[in-house]
Amino acid sequence: MTNGTGFDVMTVECAGAPFSQAANDYACFKEMIGKFGVYVFQDKATNQVLYVGEAYKQDLKTRVIQNYTEKDTGGTFRKNFCDAESKSFQDFKTLLQGSSVKAMAIDTDSKVLIGAIEAILISALKPKYNK
Repeated sequence: MTNGTGFDVMTVECAGAPFSQAANDYACFKEMIGKFGVYVFQDKATNQVLYVGEAYKQDLKTRVIQNYTEKDTGGTFRKNFCDAESKSFQDFKTLLQGSSVKAMAIDTDSKVLIGAIEAILISALKPKYNK
């Protein structure tokens, strides 16, 4: 998973890049390939935490980019935003363009540990779009 140091923290400032560059260009998330843990979408202007998610079956890159397609059933952040706000996918794209993604890759095979860290972050940060 990681290089044996316990965890790696990554910040991706270009959360909106896949929409402003060539379609399906997820190069800005390449550092997340093959890593598992938790991720946080955050509004860059207000620092408000928008969503906290986990990645233990699929790597962080896969989990994060599931939110970038309108029909992907794994995009919980996207679904929660559109449902809660009665907004369109275009509105969600606008939200992402002003967001960053922070991810913590955790050197573990324990989905319980990753789930516990996600739950602690949700409890502490109270993200707007986690149910």
